[in-house]
Amino acid sequence: MIHESCKAHCATPRRYMTFLQVYEALFNSKRTELTKKQKHLQAGVSKLNEAKSLVDELKRKAGEQSLLLKSKQAEADSALQEITTSMQNASDQKNEMEKIKHKIAEESAKIEERQRQIDDELKDVQPLIEEAKQAVGNIKSESLSEIRSLRM
Repeated sequence: MIHESCKAHCATPRRYMTFLQVYEALFNSKRTELTKKQKHLQAGVSKLNEAKSLVDELKRKAGEQSLLLKSKQAEADSALQEITTSMQNASDQKNEMEKIKHKIAEESAKIEERQRQIDDELKDVQPLIEEAKQAVGNIKSESLSEIRSLRM
């Protein structure tokens, strides 16, 4: 049967050899093409693996930097809080100083007024003091001796 089909289709040994050569050429061509495609895909997978490891490394570094950032942010918040507190204290001290300065100015005005009153009173009393000095200076030494003897 197979022999008979060969004659019907004009299958000669030469044609069979040609068929095998064409089949081998196509097979090698497809094999080369598939090998190139496999190498290309393998290179792509390799690049994807490199990218994955790079992304993992970057994620790790980002995590570390995130922790560092949180730490630095906490330090900055603490410093800002200290500065705010310091500024509030300085403001409170400034207000207190203003109150004290105002009180001192009031007391100074009162002292000046009292000084003026004392000076006015002194002006009124000064002639009396001068008069008393002159009167004491006019006392005779005999009268002083007499007063001393009375005291004893």
